Amino acid sequence: MGSAIAVRHAIRHRDRTAALALVAGFARADARPQLALRTWRGLLDGDAEPGLLGRSLCTLSCGPTALAHLSAADTDRRAEETAAALPPGTRQHIDLALGLDVRDDLQHIDAPTLVVAASEDILVTPGHRM
Repeated sequence: MGSAIAVRHAIRHRDRTAALALVAGFARADARPQLALRTWRGLLDGDAEPGLLGRSLCTLSCGPTALAHLSAADTDRRAEETAAALPPGTRQHIDLALGLDVRDDLQHIDAPTLVVAASEDILVTPGHRM
């Protein structure tokens, strides 16, 4: 959500914003991130084993090339570590992301802005419009 926060900062603090770099961000989550976030919240709230939550998150956070270089054991280990490392407040973070919408703010940005999309981002795909 760093890009949305940067957009709001640029609008509210024009005098302190020389330029913006928005990396792999979204102004509002479209259908794909919405579905992923709702699934993440459901796995977090439900009785699913932590490994299932971790594997789900790994499919979202690792692009195809990164996953292709991992063995099944490495993938399982990474999934377990991911599930174990979720900080307190994760559910609130998910809810905030689901309600985030800074689309109306975009037209008011005065600072020079660079928008970067990651070519293998699974969650916020390169075609997602900031």
